[in-house]
Amino acid sequence: MAIGSCIDACPVVRDLCCCFVNPDREPGRVTLITRYGAAKIEDHLPAHIKSVQASGHPIVWICDPMHGNTQTSASGLKTRHFGTIVAELAACLRIHAAHGSRLGGVSLEFTGELNEEGLSVTECVGGSMELGEEQLGLRYQWKGADALVGGQSFCDPRLNFEQSLDVAFLISNHFKKERRNGGAAGSGGEGSGGESGPGEDVLYDELVGRFAAGAGAGAGTAGVAK
Repeated sequence: MAIGSCIDACPVVRDLCCCFVNPDREPGRVTLITRYGAAKIEDHLPAHIKSVQASGHPIVWICDPMHGNTQTSASGLKTRHFGTIVAELAACLRIHAAHGSRLGGVSLEFTGELNEEGLSVTECVGGSMELGEEQLGLRYQWKGADALVGGQSFCDPRLNFEQSLDVAFLISNHFKKERRNGGAAGSGGEGSGGESGPGEDVLYDELVGRFAAGAGAGAGTAGVAK
């Protein structure tokens, strides 16, 4: 079940979880996929977590950092910025940890598709390959010649091969540090420059700090395009 900023916390739990979907509170029966957008997650996820916890229902939480971070480029192409995607994911991990909850998974739209020359699609900007807006048209999977005007793609903008691996390794490194530090991903570690408290947002510091350049404006203007 997908929830966003337009979903009120109490009715979600009372009506959907309690009465209809999982009245017997069967573990694993209900999965909530949160997709707010990087600019809105702080305002809505805490209330949703608290509402679920108060209900006592066993919920599996999934973060969808793609859906709420879709925007339109200067050329008219629908796109997403890697920085805002990672920003929402980082915030989601941090908020769950702060509320004694746990993120159970991540939902991404990505493709490993390569052209005949072995080059990835260009639909989302940013990431380790530093793809810019001016490069979107290189291998953007569009419909027809009007795509540069209307942004009509076969599907919503997907992370490419390199960008999806960026996210995968960043998440893996986060949880590896968490295991090594006894459950606190922000409790220092090799290369961290010293001890730090469990509330430090290591994922944000290490990931968003590297990839969010230029994403600030996108986070503020991103809208749901579905």
